[in-house]
Amino acid sequence: MDNAWPDTETIPEWSKSKSMNLYGNNPYIYLIRKILRQMSTKQMTRFDTRISIEQKAYLEKAARLGGYKTLSEFILSSAKNTADQIIEKNDLILATEKDREVFFHALLHPAKPNARLKKAAHRYKERLKK
Repeated sequence: MDNAWPDTETIPEWSKSKSMNLYGNNPYIYLIRKILRQMSTKQMTRFDTRISIEQKAYLEKAARLGGYKTLSEFILSSAKNTADQIIEKNDLILATEKDREVFFHALLHPAKPNARLKKAAHRYKERLKK
């Protein structure tokens, strides 16, 4: 849900009036109903996993201590936090798609050493011999 608040074109004319009708077509009720409709159309999927009785008890204890309402809420929150950290770390290393392309292209197609690099490598090898 990108933006729950509709733009002015989608709000009915009756809700744009300066005076608020408290007993009929309330613009706030219209917006709340629109948000609820959008939320109910969100597609969902299942994620199942098997864990031992001990693991479940341990996770349920952590969920209770953390103030989560359900074990699922705790697991989803924890997984999301970990995923965010991993993705953020990756994005810091390779900030943009262009950076990724340049980086992987350089790895897969290294440039041939030029004369200066060959000379520097030769000097380095000579110093190692001393």
